[in-house]
Amino acid sequence: MVPPLPVGVSIYPEELVVRSFSFDGGGWGFRRQFFEDDTTALKVTWLNEDGSTFYVTLDNLEPDPRSITTGLPFARPGRIISVPIMGDEYRITRINVTHLGLHRVKLYRVNQEYADLYRSRNQDSRDLNEPLTNIANGLGVFTAFNSDSVFFRVVQE
Repeated sequence: MVPPLPVGVSIYPEELVVRSFSFDGGGWGFRRQFFEDDTTALKVTWLNEDGSTFYVTLDNLEPDPRSITTGLPFARPGRIISVPIMGDEYRITRINVTHLGLHRVKLYRVNQEYADLYRSRNQDSRDLNEPLTNIANGLGVFTAFNSDSVFFRVVQE
């Protein structure tokens, strides 16, 4: 069964302003302090009156993304995928973004089979229990999602 679309998805504010900084010295303590002091955040909210399960993805949509000036060698755009949550909000902070420009936050409502599959994903050959399945006379999981998106921009101060 495919769950309904997420309802009431919004983001505030629609722009994340990040400070310029460089790590040309100062060591790891300075770097950690910079990220801990930066409390800038966006809040993605939605309605969740029935206790449904959701997860969030975050993607940079720029064709040629420009890196946030950090002086760090490992800044490259990457996709963020959250763990399944049963709440009604998700916060995006400076630590979640590495590049400037347009970003998409996609909120997925998932069915219980997906949530169960996620919780049981750490099975290995030392486990003697049966893998999760919802298929009669077989192994595997049929699951379904439905999604909606909101967008925001990252700009550098």
